[in-house]
Amino acid sequence: MESETYNCTLITAATLPAQVPFERIRKAAAEPQNWLTYSGNYEAHRFSPLTQLTPANVAGLKPLWIYQAPETGTVETTPLVVDGVMYVTEPPLL
Repeated sequence: MESETYNCTLITAATLPAQVPFERIRKAAAEPQNWLTYSGNYEAHRFSPLTQLTPANVAGLKPLWIYQAPETGTVETTPLVVDGVMYVTEPPLL
């Protein structure tokens, strides 16, 4: 039987600098530039009230960066944005 090696990184959540306190998530609608929780806020609006994108300027959008996950698969989670940092999940490494 072959031995398999798995790489694992353990991060203690309490030490993460991007921890978002409950009160901030509860008032997430007051921070439209952030997407602090699934559906954007506790009201589950699932849209941003920001107005920079309009039907008149959307055709001029160009990607500034693209992230390619190392493994293919379905990703069914909502990216979170906290203070200009986007947090995403990936399919498990096979």
